[in-house]
Amino acid sequence: MSDFLPRMEIYCPECEWEPPSSATWTCECGHSWHTFDTHGRCPECGTVWRETQCHECRAWSPHHDWYHDLPPVDVDAVTEGQEAPLTEGGHHRSRLRSGARLRGPGAPDRFPAVTTATARAPRRVLP
Repeated sequence: MSDFLPRMEIYCPECEWEPPSSATWTCECGHSWHTFDTHGRCPECGTVWRETQCHECRAWSPHHDWYHDLPPVDVDAVTEGQEAPLTEGGHHRSRLRSGARLRGPGAPDRFPAVTTATARAPRRVLP
C-alpha cells in the first residue's frame, strides 16, 4: 500500500470504541453482518443504514462519522434511489409487503425504543 494513502480507522465518534471483525449488526430484514464491511448497506435487502448504534456506549450516530481519515462522502449521492418512494401525500411508502411482519427499528412490541431529541423514528436498542 502506498505511504501517501491515509490509514482508514473505524471507531465510534462518541466513545472511540473500535468494532472488532466479529461484531455484527442486524437489519430490519433480519440479516446480521458487519456493517462496516459494506459501508452500512445490508447485503441481503440493500437497505442503507444512515445511522449506526455503538455496541459500547449505545449511542446512535451517522454511519459516515465512524470512518476517520477519509475524504468527505456525499451520503445523499451514495444512497440515491434507496429511499422508499413518496406517496401522493408526500410520505415515504412502506417497504413491507402485504402480510409482512414489522421487524427492527420502530417495532415497539419486540424491542425497547430510544428516541432522539429531534423527532425521529424510534431505534432498536442492542441487547
